[in-house]
Formats: sequence, C-alpha cells, structure tokens
Amino acid sequence: MEDNRATQTVSAAGAKNPAIKQAKKSSAIDISFSIANLSNRYKIGDVIGSGGNSTVVEAYDRDLKRTVAIKLLKAKYHKNKRAVGRFLNEARITALLQHPGIVPVYEVGYIGNKDFFFSMKKVEGHTLRDSLNEDFSHKKYDTLFDTFYAICETMAYAHDKGITHRDLKPENIMIEKYGSILMMDWGLSKNMHDGFDESFKPGEEIENRFDTSDNIELTMTGEISGTPSYMSPEQALGMMNKLNQRSDVFSLGILLYEIVTGQNPFSEGKEGNFRKIFDAIKHENPPELSKDFRGKTIRKELVAICKKCLEKLPDDRYMSANELYLDLKRFKENRPVSAYRTGAGVEIHKWVERQRKLLVVITTIIALISLAFFYKKTSEAEIAGVISAIDQKISIVHSKDQSIDKTRKRFTGKPEETYQRIIASHEEHRRAEWSTAKSLILYLSSSQKNNIPARHLQFIKTNWFLEIKYYISKSFLYEADRSLTDFIKFNQMRNIILDTQEKKTIQSYFRILGKKQGDNHVRNY
Repeated sequence: MEDNRATQTVSAAGAKNPAIKQAKKSSAIDISFSIANLSNRYKIGDVIGSGGNSTVVEAYDRDLKRTVAIKLLKAKYHKNKRAVGRFLNEARITALLQHPGIVPVYEVGYIGNKDFFFSMKKVEGHTLRDSLNEDFSHKKYDTLFDTFYAICETMAYAHDKGITHRDLKPENIMIEKYGSILMMDWGLSKNMHDGFDESFKPGEEIENRFDTSDNIELTMTGEISGTPSYMSPEQALGMMNKLNQRSDVFSLGILLYEIVTGQNPFSEGKEGNFRKIFDAIKHENPPELSKDFRGKTIRKELVAICKKCLEKLPDDRYMSANELYLDLKRFKENRPVSAYRTGAGVEIHKWVERQRKLLVVITTIIALISLAFFYKKTSEAEIAGVISAIDQKISIVHSKDQSIDKTRKRFTGKPEETYQRIIASHEEHRRAEWSTAKSLILYLSSSQKNNIPARHLQFIKTNWFLEIKYYISKSFLYEADRSLTDFIKFNQMRNIILDTQEKKTIQSYFRILGKKQGDNHVRNY
C-alpha cells in the first residue's frame, strides 16, 4: 500500500494526468504536489484559536508522542494562490528564524482533503494583551519593560535576517508560564531578500475587514494588511511593498508607549473607528509622554526613544529593531542614548560620556609629555619635574577624598537627588586627577624602572584597586577586566609586594570576571 505520508512530486511522465495539468496553472496548487501528506501522523484535537484565514488546533504527534499546535489554512482559501502562498510563507519564515523568542516550526504538509498545515510548539501561557489589561494596581512596570526589551531583542534578530513581522501587537506576544517571551503569528511577515510581490491583482482578495466594525486589534488582510491601532503611517496608506524594518520600529514604538502609559497613543478615545485611527497615525502626534501608568515621571531618555520610534517619516526612526534594542540597553545601564542629547552638565553624570572625556584628557597629557621628552634629552631635573607633578596630583586626590567625606556628612538627611549630584561631581573630578596621576607614574615607571618612589607605588596600588572595584560596582565588566589586566602587567614589571588581604581581593576580582583557575596570572595569586 502506498504511504500517504510520502512526498508526491510532479514528473514529466505524468503530464497527461488532469490533476497535474491543473497544477501547472497555479503555483499554489503546485505546492500541494510537493509537500507531504501527513494524515496518518497527527490526531487532530480541539480548536485553540482562529484568525482571518487560518485556524489553530491542538494535535497529537503519533510519531514523536507529543502534543503540538497545528495551524490550518481555512478551506475557502485552498484554491487562492495568494492565500496559500502567504500561509506557506509564514511557515517557511518562522522555520528560518531559529531563536528562543520565536516558536519553532516542526513540519509543513497537508492533511486529509488538501488541508494545508504546519505544526509547531504548543505555547501555554498568556498574551501581553492580558498583562496590559490587568488593573493598574497589579501591573508591574519593570516586568512589562523587560518583556518589551526581550521583544526588541527578538525582532533585532529577525531584522538582521532580513525578516519584517508587519503585525506586531500585544495579541501576538506570548508570555509562557516560566517567563519566556515568544513572538507569534508571522502570517504577514516578509523576507526582504526574496522579492515577493505584495501588490494585489484585480479581483484578487483574501479577506478584508476594512469595511467592518470588528475589533480593531484583529489583523486585516487585503489591500491594507496589519492591525489598525499598531500600523505605521506607510502601512495605513497601503504601501505594503514599501514596508521595511522601520515600519516594525513604529509598531514597537506604539507597544512601548502602551506599556509605559497603559494607553494606545492613536486608538485611545477613537471608539474603535479605524478611519479615525488611520488619520491619527498618519497626521497626529501622540499625546505627550510625561507620567507612566503609576503616576511617576518618565525619564527623558525613554521619552526620546519612544518619540524616535513614532516619527512619521521612516528615515527619522531607528533603522532597525537592533538600533532600538541597543538604545534600550544603554537606557537600562544608565548610559546616554542616541535619541537624546543634552549639555555636558547633564551628560557628565553618564558613565560613557565621562569615560570618553577622561580618555581625551589622559591621551592629551600623555601626548604632551611624550612630545616634550622626544625633543629634549631626559635629565634628572625633568624626572624631578614629573615626580613633582605626580605629588601634586596625589595631593589633589587626597583633597578630593576629604571634600567627598565632608559632603557626605553635610548632606546627611537631605534630598537624595541633590546629594548624589554633588557627590558624583566630586567623584568625577577625583577620577580625572587619579587617571592623570596614574598615567604619569606609568610613564615614569617605563623610563626610570628603578627610580619610582615608594609613596607613588603605594598610591597607585591603593587607587588602582578602587578603580577596579568602581567598574565592578557599576557592572562595567569589560573596563574592570581591562584595568585588572593592566594592573597585573604593571605588578609583574615592578614586583609590587601584596599582602594576604590584597591577594584575596584580586582573587575575588578574578571570580567576578570569570577568570579560570588554570590561567597563569590567576595561579600567581
């Protein structure tokens, strides 16, 4: 008996078969002859959900003894070339995207009377919409923001693969029982590399909810495809062939706005009227972001990120979800973001900007010293001048330490924000002076290896430990690792004596930074 699950293909020898002749007239029907009939493998169960042109059911995989979800193309679309092509396109794109944030596709084929399907992991959990609909008193801002951060990371991966989703909305984001965030329903997605023609031919339709009053969160298909309240301006204009990663960025901006404020920026108050929503998306700016749903002031950087996502012109938005993801990462780490720029007085409190300025200062000082010693013969007097400069910097560092201690005592019990700003300013100046002193000592050490005063060695050892500790406390692990490596090299060159406690401290830094016990420099401590 012929195996129903065997793949059937059209051959030249079967050209007289009427069914095959019909197959050659439609690429959609051709597909049905080149995918497997898997009727015997799956036992179909209950309906899980239903959309515009497909139904999702639970099924039991007899071969692998597991429960899966099966997405079936509705019968009325079996002869619609565009519907079949879009359905199989979804299966192929989803299977292409191998990422923890995307539901894996197991198999594609047909069951019974040419019911096109693809099987995938059965996802159990709730949607982001369910989380957003919770009462404000139960919603957790940090959890929602982390969910959005994970969504952006997944979409950054998809965009890097050339895939746009084009139907991003809370209903298509699943949060599993143990916290995994999954992007669902890639039915409108497009591979930007395959040149698929999105334009509609006369008389060619799938299903269009454009003229109905259905829930505006449902996906419309037809000349305009997507979900009205989460569309980009170009999507609302029906420019489906013009959509790219920047269109997804606009939809992500709407999601971010809704997560932060609890309200959709374009559909709120429109009473489900999609025409008003389209008009708002194309012509109106969303309400100004000021307070989140908890009533707390929204940080200016996050406001700027959201605004950049929601720019009307695609070229004014982030180029892709990856750029958005990187800006969100900087925001989470309290670093300056590309979407928001201020004067030096504010940005000085952001570590990246501080680090950049310190590097410029240090490089300039080293360059000046190098030039001076390049054109002049090194003499005892010049070495004495460097030592004097080092002593001056050491004195300034000690003075800054005293200022910080006095400030802490003076501001005891006063507003935290004011206290932190002043302390940050003092600490910034202290780090600048310390970095300059370190550069001078290292220069002196390289040119006069046997003439480094003991007080300088003690100073650099103590403050170098503080530098590494500061980087680790701020989670700047790359900088901490680089600083620790430089210290070890300097220590090996100078043979600095470390006491037991200092060795234990270095060992703790090794553990934090993931250094292996087998490494030579680790064994030495």
